Amino acid sequence: MPSVFSYYIPLGYTYCSRLENYRAAVGFVVRDVLPLAVALNLVYSVPLWLVSLLYLGYLSFYECGYLWNDRAESASERGGDRLSDKILNLGMFFLIRAVVVSLVSVAIYHVRGAGSAIRFDVVNALLVVLMVLHTSRGVRNVRFLRVTSFAALAFYRYLPVLLPLLPWATARGLLVAVFLSWGLLRVLVYTLRKHGDSDARVNFEFSNRLLQAVLIVVFAPVFLTTADIRNWRSSGPLVVWATFAVGQGVLFVLHFARRALTQGVVRQISR
Repeated sequence: MPSVFSYYIPLGYTYCSRLENYRAAVGFVVRDVLPLAVALNLVYSVPLWLVSLLYLGYLSFYECGYLWNDRAESASERGGDRLSDKILNLGMFFLIRAVVVSLVSVAIYHVRGAGSAIRFDVVNALLVVLMVLHTSRGVRNVRFLRVTSFAALAFYRYLPVLLPLLPWATARGLLVAVFLSWGLLRVLVYTLRKHGDSDARVNFEFSNRLLQAVLIVVFAPVFLTTADIRNWRSSGPLVVWATFAVGQGVLFVLHFARRALTQGVVRQISR
């Protein structure tokens, strides 16, 4: 059980309330960070340190929305209790995030200019507003409306990382690639967690990895046919999809290798 102090550390709230263990953290990096980081670096020549800085600032800002969500009435819904009765000092929590985001904004200003810094701050603020609306009573009172708001969050989730670096037309293509690779499955998981019966949720847990593999294959033609080999800068969505597919393949192999090793050890002990 993590200490309360861990929740105050930037990215610590994400780890303690959403990921909770190192395997989930590795999966988060492979699914949510690497595809965009690789595409931004290889295709658009954005240095990895700048991508990492944007992720740090964005996730720190987003944690304010996480905390708001976890303190809302929706926390009493199925799968909504993330704080486990922990009480945080809101002033201290928000102050730490404000300092981190301010430092990242200043760094963006010096590296990419005032326009990029403003877009970073504005898009982050709009995402947090969307999360506040997502947890509001008005949205929760309309059945399945929260699925729509969650889908919007899943689609625009990484716009604060992209828009300070790329024009909207380019960022939009990368957002679509991320959503088709991973966001769509997140929406399905969320829908079943909030509205599915217990049997559906249990059965889905067993088929989750298989469904992810199916989605990768199903959307492969979309990315393979839209990339123009004569224009390398149009291949960003393809690089996102390919990086995600390779990363998921590695996680898939490691999962079953670990499972086979565990079963082998158990059999040896039971003899």
